[in-house]
Amino acid sequence: MFPVLKYVPEVLARWKQVAKSIRENQRGFYYMTLDFAKKEVAENSASDRATADKHESLMAKILRERENGKAVFDDDELAYLGGGLVDAATDTTLSTGLTFVKTLAAHPHIMKRAQGEVDALRNSDSPPRSEDIAEMPFLTACLLEILRWRPAAPTLVPRLLESDNVVGGYHLEKGTVVIQNTWAINHDPEHYEDPAVFNPDRFLSNPYGTKMSAEQAKAMGRKQSYLFGLGRRRCPGDLFARNAVLIAIAKLLWAFDIIATETIDMSIENGFHGGLAIGPEAFKTDFVPRSPKHRQGLLDDFQRLSQLIE
Repeated sequence: MFPVLKYVPEVLARWKQVAKSIRENQRGFYYMTLDFAKKEVAENSASDRATADKHESLMAKILRERENGKAVFDDDELAYLGGGLVDAATDTTLSTGLTFVKTLAAHPHIMKRAQGEVDALRNSDSPPRSEDIAEMPFLTACLLEILRWRPAAPTLVPRLLESDNVVGGYHLEKGTVVIQNTWAINHDPEHYEDPAVFNPDRFLSNPYGTKMSAEQAKAMGRKQSYLFGLGRRRCPGDLFARNAVLIAIAKLLWAFDIIATETIDMSIENGFHGGLAIGPEAFKTDFVPRSPKHRQGLLDDFQRLSQLIE
């Protein structure tokens, strides 16, 4: 906006010092993802190739294709690809998880109902696992309602039209910048009954949560969630993000009662903050272990999974 500012000495411009520090930290983190990928390639090369291919990460796969001349990413591009993917997933997934916890604390009857579903898994002898997700329709409905009611990304990243197009009767010329208004889609009273109300049951009676029938919604091309975008450039982490939040919340519900210690404000005006991502304002809750058995079960589960994060 003001090109002349680039001539201001760094010693007189604290914002330049801050920007430089942020860039250094960012590049250090991004290159850490690249180093992990290179280590993975080296370890996979020394193991069975079939196994390596089956469990290979995206960055490791690109590195291997680069060695074979099939990919043209340089180290900078690949580091920023990996770091960008992590950045895109971290804030939105964290925000969704915190909103989920806050909502359960504010709706104890919903929490108890979800706990009942989780307790029915394998006689509740151990915390839920990823293979149990299909057996948790109510918790899944709660997540879909969270994604609709308080989407972490109220608007998605801009898109530039490569050709003329017609959308909803409006002619859009090539070069037009289009932004998906997720919030408006999710709170459209024409399609959702009482859109301002948190009601996961809407997704139990209809997988799209809409007033219209599931058959009509499918015929219209509607989606269960618009948070992850549409078309060929929609977020590739859709299923991973949903499952990550679901299994995390399921484990919390299995092990703890989530009890609000003060009145929780769930209004969008005061209970949440805006920005690139919507997130809940601070709230106070207690996580009370449901029994010594549940406490020990969670510790055992941590020990079982800790090798994955070492």
